[in-house]
Amino acid sequence: MHALITSVVSVFALIVVVVLVSKALGLGEQESESTSAHTTSSSASAAPATTPANAPASLSDPRCVPASDNVVAQVQAGLTMDGYRLINATVIIEGRLTFFGATTLDASGQMEERSDVWILRDHVVYASTGGARSNSQFPKASSSPLSISPGDERVRAVDACVVDATRRS
Repeated sequence: MHALITSVVSVFALIVVVVLVSKALGLGEQESESTSAHTTSSSASAAPATTPANAPASLSDPRCVPASDNVVAQVQAGLTMDGYRLINATVIIEGRLTFFGATTLDASGQMEERSDVWILRDHVVYASTGGARSNSQFPKASSSPLSISPGDERVRAVDACVVDATRRS
């Protein structure tokens, strides 16, 4: 009996270690995040969490990929309204530029903006679209040093990916 208890405890400890190591390495997050996103989207009263899983893998432009949590946090930190947060965060990365788009939710979880776009260069954030400019404290991307207009093809592409992701969620 003692050997059986020791074996069960050992197996349990091994499972805990494997789970902790896989979380530390980022393994298995896609499955748990997609499960979380599915659970959230099926509940009308709960607002989706801000995770890369909120951006579907298949978007309107093949360059679009889910944004990392670090990029989401960096842009979200510059939002001017308390409680605003970003979902369906999607990026197009081109050299030193990251075109970041997301849906903005207000403090109650209601959609404030279907899609806003910011541009990051060397970890400095610039607001591109009108909603991004009015809802955040970042300088305009259309001004120097970037001089990238909201009509830029990459801005429009990431915007379209976020709109697509928002429609699917």
